[in-house]
Amino acid sequence: MPPPVRYVDSGYLGDVDRDPIVQKSVVEDVLDHIRSMIHRGDIGPGGQLPPERVLAEQLGVGRLSLREAIGRLAAEGYVVSKRGAKGGTFVTELEKPFTDWVAAMRANPGSLEDILDMRTALERRAAILACQRRTDGDVVEMKDALAAFDTVEGVMEKRHADNRFHHAVASASRSPRLIEALTVNRGELFPPTHREMYEELLSTAGTNHSEMLDAIIDRDEPRAAQAVENHIADTRGSLVALLARTG
Repeated sequence: MPPPVRYVDSGYLGDVDRDPIVQKSVVEDVLDHIRSMIHRGDIGPGGQLPPERVLAEQLGVGRLSLREAIGRLAAEGYVVSKRGAKGGTFVTELEKPFTDWVAAMRANPGSLEDILDMRTALERRAAILACQRRTDGDVVEMKDALAAFDTVEGVMEKRHADNRFHHAVASASRSPRLIEALTVNRGELFPPTHREMYEELLSTAGTNHSEMLDAIIDRDEPRAAQAVENHIADTRGSLVALLARTG
């Protein structure tokens, strides 16, 4: 987990509205990290978090801070702890967290637009850079991810393949900061885990991915950028319709 961001006041920034600068605690950083993993689909319903000692080492935090974060995640409905030989911390079916996310997005429609605007900017730039910098190995990884997306059936398997494809495009940009920013942004969305609700989001993704891949293979920057625009526009329309139906 990256260290806390520290700000330096460099002087006058113009007549702009600025939110107060708030330093996040270690617990809040851990919460954000695990929530983001779950939102992206890195770990889904029924999935088990690593053991406490391992997860604390991976995140570079103390076990007390991790336990507090896990407790808050349990209170929010993200995880449940089980005891015994087959015990551990497991992701729930996510009904409450998804309902809460939908309510938050409906209460502030501008938030969803802001997230998707940033997603468009980041993915568009990543696709353009991928046209310039991609290797044959990058193309193979994108093709494999696209093939997986087309063949797997389960919702979580689809989400993993989708994440794999977008990560492959981002990796081909050879921009570590861009890759990190895209990872954070994807964790701000929360696609549903139920197949019937996710179906609309899945319906156009495969075609959009194919268009992006073909443009990157041809190193056609304008076409790659347009493919991203089309993809995010379809995602926006599906999410708006989903929020309307589940409200």
